[in-house]
Order: sequence, then structure tokens, then C-alpha cells
Amino acid sequence: MKQNGFLLAILSLLIYHNSNAQYYQYYIGDPYSTTIVLDNIFTIPKPTESYQSQRMRAFAEGSFGLIRDDYSDHFRNPAYLIDGNKNEIFGDLGSIQDNSKFFLGGFIPIADKSVGISINLDGMRKNKFTENYRYNSSSGQDFMETYTNEYPPRRYGTRFSFSSPINSDVNAGASYHFLKVEEISRSSITRKNSDSLNFSDNLRLLDYSKFGTIHKIDAGTLLNFTNFVLDLKTTLLISSYKPKSQNETTIRSLFSTEYRAWFKPTDIDTRGGLISAVISYVSPDKRHLMRFLAQSGYTTYDIKGKATTLDTVSYTSGSTYKYITDGTREGDGYVLDIRSGCGYERIFSKTFVAYAAISVNYILHKTNISENGNHTSVSSLTTTTVNMSKSPSEKLETIDIRFPIALEYFYGDHVIFRGGFEPRYKTGETLKSILYSDFYNDRTFTYEQKHEITRNELSLSSNFGATIKHKDYGGVDLLFGNILTDTKFWSISLRVFI
Repeated sequence: MKQNGFLLAILSLLIYHNSNAQYYQYYIGDPYSTTIVLDNIFTIPKPTESYQSQRMRAFAEGSFGLIRDDYSDHFRNPAYLIDGNKNEIFGDLGSIQDNSKFFLGGFIPIADKSVGISINLDGMRKNKFTENYRYNSSSGQDFMETYTNEYPPRRYGTRFSFSSPINSDVNAGASYHFLKVEEISRSSITRKNSDSLNFSDNLRLLDYSKFGTIHKIDAGTLLNFTNFVLDLKTTLLISSYKPKSQNETTIRSLFSTEYRAWFKPTDIDTRGGLISAVISYVSPDKRHLMRFLAQSGYTTYDIKGKATTLDTVSYTSGSTYKYITDGTREGDGYVLDIRSGCGYERIFSKTFVAYAAISVNYILHKTNISENGNHTSVSSLTTTTVNMSKSPSEKLETIDIRFPIALEYFYGDHVIFRGGFEPRYKTGETLKSILYSDFYNDRTFTYEQKHEITRNELSLSSNFGATIKHKDYGGVDLLFGNILTDTKFWSISLRVFI
């Protein structure tokens, strides 16, 4: 009865707390993202990114690497073995809120070694909608508008891993992960006015799609000492992106036709690395475990592309005006990512375990771009050319402090309930500047724009999950996410021994 009462108290607390409720001053975006590389947000691939199990997500994202977890530890450092005595199949179906992530893999023991193979599919949920509007008036005006948007981001790939003990005190492992990325973002807007006196026909097409490939190699080792384990890992990440930035507008009326367009085809190549060290301490009575983590990541990237704009106006009188800009774009940038923290695990009894952690993450992101081109104005009488250059730069600096706290309750031999909440504080500063230089009639005109934003964010989030398991068959993990009654956040993973 005491165990049941304690369980009900935990469930009531976690269900009552609405993790969507948070206090913040200004939302801080992803510090790996930049807004000056393209005309919309572009996110640099992260060498720190890794799979987190349903169990770890039920605790809180900030506990990653600081609380021991079989699957999360293996995907972070392949030197960790996944139950080397059994063949198993593992699947993870993400929630609708996570763009329908799907992960399927397995681990095969070979002697004292382990081979892992997995595939992942993210973004199976398609997002495309069309809206139509039509207005009629007694004066005879007939106005129509159609808006279409398509945004189905997709990531799919495969991972291979190999883990092996070197001797009784040393484990080693390596993995290779390949990802194909298709982030489609397209929209179109059509407006028509059929009034005979005010006829107009407008069409606008936008395409901000991004296509790329990512190659990630992890190598790690585990060194076992008395009451201590030293976990060392290195990561190499190489990616190549070809984002499309295109905007076309056509405006027709009774007196003129205007066509405007700009294109920015761009190649972005990144090279990133990560060095990580984790020290785990287990007390002699096995009831206390502490982890200390320190990691440093560095990513550098190059930008090459073109920038072309065209503006043409044709009048019914026969006159035509053209404004053409043709230029090149080059740039580079880097991201420095340093994280440290510690985690604590306390086993109170066979039925109750508590966890707490704290982590501090500092990220510095700098980008510099140089654009050079010619702007030509053409009319029936004159042609004018202006040499132009533009040098945008951006600096993002973020500090992220997280304090996850979690509980696990073991109900018998087959059921586990768990949940966690995470106070979090982020502070960030963004500095943007653009230096313009125009050369015209042997004279140079220069001017500069500067933009500075300082942001602070305080939030509180929570999750709740459960596991049903059997030592001979496997288990099922459930993650209810933010709100137990909202199925958009639910996800499930399955582990089957064969």
C-alpha cells in the first residue's frame, strides 16, 4: 500500500504539471543557426548531435551524457556494449510533434564483440496545404487569392557500429553514420483582380529548400579502474549542402508587366570535430554514482555561390526598363561549442532511484561573407553600371545552463515509471553588421548597418514515461512527453531479444 501511494503521488505531480507553461523574456534560437548565409535560417550540422533513448528523453535533454543510459551512451560513444549476450532488434517511433521520427536497428553479438546496424527516417509527416479566397462586390469586382505552402523536412540515413573489449580493463568501438537531408520549403501566392478597370494578376514563387549529405565517424574507448571508468571519445563530421534561395514575382496589369527575381545558388561545406571525456565514479556499495563530463567541439565551414537579381518592367507603350545585378558570394565561419557538467544517481531502494545533474554549455558562432557584383540599369536611352560590394558579418554567443532532476519508480519486475523536470536558463547576444560600398562615376559611397540583440530566457519543462519489460523477451518504452493527455507528444520504442 505504501508503494502504491507513493506511485500515485509521483504520477499526480507529473500529470498536474504542464510543461508547456514557461516564463521567458525572448526566445533564443539554435546558436548553430545563422541568418546571413541565406535569406532565411540555415543551421550548421552539429558534431555534438546524437541519439537519445526514450528513457533519457523522459528525464530531460539536459541530462544527456551525465546520467548513464545504455542506448544513449552507446550512440554517444560506440565503445559501450549493448547486452553482448543477446541478438536484438530495436525500434523507436517518434511523436508527431517530432516530425514523425522513425529509427530501426539491431545489435548482433559475435563472440565477445557487438555489431550494430540501424536506419533512421525523420520527417515522414508531410506538410502541404492550400488556401483559396474569393471576394465579390456589387460593383463587379472579382478578387481571388490562392496560397500554397509545402514544408516536409526529411532526414534519412544508416549507421554501422563495432564494439569490442581489448582486455579486461579496456573497451573500444567505432561507428559510421551517413545522413541524407532534404529540407523542402516552397510556397506560392496567386492574386487576381478581374475588375475591368483595375485588372491585375500577381504570382509569387519562393523556394528556400536545402539538400545535403552528412558523414559522421565516432571512435571511443572505455578504461576501467577500481570504482572509476574513464570514457574518451572523438568525432569527425563532414557535410556538404546545396541550399536553394529563389524568389520570383510576376505582376501584370492593364498598363504594364513586371517581373522580379533573385537567385542565390550556394555551396556550403563543413568540417567539424568533437573531443569528449567522461569520468564515472561508483561507490563501493553501488548506491551512489557520479559522472563528470567535459567536451569541446569545433566546426568550420566555407561558403561559395552567386547572387543574381533581375527586375524588368514592360509598358504597353513599348518602353522597357531592366535592372540587373550579377555577383559572387564567398565566406566562412566557425562554431566553438564547449560543455561541462556533472550528474548524480542515488539508489534509495530496489523500487526508487533519483537523478540530478547540472550542465553549462557555451557556444560561439561567427560568420563573415563577401559579396561583389555589378548593378546595371537599362532603358531605351541609357545604360548605367554600378560596381557594388557588401560584407555582412554575424556573431552569436550563447550560454545555456540546465538543471535536470528525475525519478524512476520500479513497480514489480516488469514495470518502470519515470519522469523529470528541468529548470533552464539561457542568455544570448547577436551582433550583425553589413558594410556596403558602391563605385559610381569615379566616386565610392560607403555606409554600414549594425544590429545588436541581447536575449535572456528562463524556462521549466517536464516529461513523463513508462517501461514494460521482460528479461527474456525485451521491453516497450513509452514517452508521454509534455502532457499526458496530449497524444501529439507520445512516442514509443521497442526492444526485442531474438
